[in-house]
Amino acid sequence: MSRITETQIIRSLLVNLARQRGFVDKFSNEISTGLKAVKPGDTKNAGTIAQFQATLQKVDNFKQRIANVIGLLNIQDEVLSQTNDLLVRAKEIAEQGANETLSTDERSFLAEEVFALRDQLINLANTKYQGRYIFSGLADDQPAYSQTTSFTNPSSGDASIRYAYTTADGSTSTRSVKVTDDISVTVNTPGSTIFNNALYALERLGRALAGYKTEPSSGAPDGSGDPYTFPDEFSTQTQDIQNALDLLETARKDDVMTERTDLGGRIARLHAAESLLDLTSASAKEVASNLQEADITEAASNLTQAQTALDASMAITFRILNQSILNFL
Repeated sequence: MSRITETQIIRSLLVNLARQRGFVDKFSNEISTGLKAVKPGDTKNAGTIAQFQATLQKVDNFKQRIANVIGLLNIQDEVLSQTNDLLVRAKEIAEQGANETLSTDERSFLAEEVFALRDQLINLANTKYQGRYIFSGLADDQPAYSQTTSFTNPSSGDASIRYAYTTADGSTSTRSVKVTDDISVTVNTPGSTIFNNALYALERLGRALAGYKTEPSSGAPDGSGDPYTFPDEFSTQTQDIQNALDLLETARKDDVMTERTDLGGRIARLHAAESLLDLTSASAKEVASNLQEADITEAASNLTQAQTALDASMAITFRILNQSILNFL
């Protein structure tokens, strides 16, 4: 049977003393930090905690992305709201202009406001968000609409100006953004599908009121169109004004309001995704908290017990060491 030496006993006592000191430090740290896991090695659940922390970081990133997308879509919705109001005003002018009690000069005066509305529409279609054009598809470094060639008649003035949607690469494409692991949302719509018909209707209305036909009679104007011959074509002018009124209402309902409805659906999806992320975040925080955060009452009790054990170990160790020194002397 092997004999336990005094040195082994002392070494064992010192090891136990260090272990007891470690417990005191551990529970003291729990009380001071409120955490039972500060470093990865402090708990066997370190890997699980790291996974939940990664989940929380991903959730925060998704929520920030959702906030940015909602901001973008809200800007688009505001633009469409103003576009709707603009087209309603244009319809009022068209209804007034279609009244044959007005003279050609009075109709020409109304044309000035219509062209101002057209220019306002172009400004709305060229709205920027965070330095990018929001209605230019993927070609968002280019304005959606710009002045191109002119109408042949007249040769100058507001009635001669033509605007066209950009033909830059990507201008007819959309962009989708992933807002959760499973949900993606389209964040833009090419302006041509929203504003083209409204623009064409405003051009036709303004030119008709100003005294000019617009060819062809439907679709995108090709830049041609002769002046009306008055008084013979006064009724033709009236009919063209009425046709423009119908085109304005069609563009408002089928393009602008349809897009607003779609935008509302996308914004609702984003808010729903945000709610799901909030639930995920709350759940992950709760689990991570249970794994990582200390029970202060329990930690205080453990500290008292550990300190008592440490004091006892120190007393025993010092007594044995003193005896060993006396024996040596």
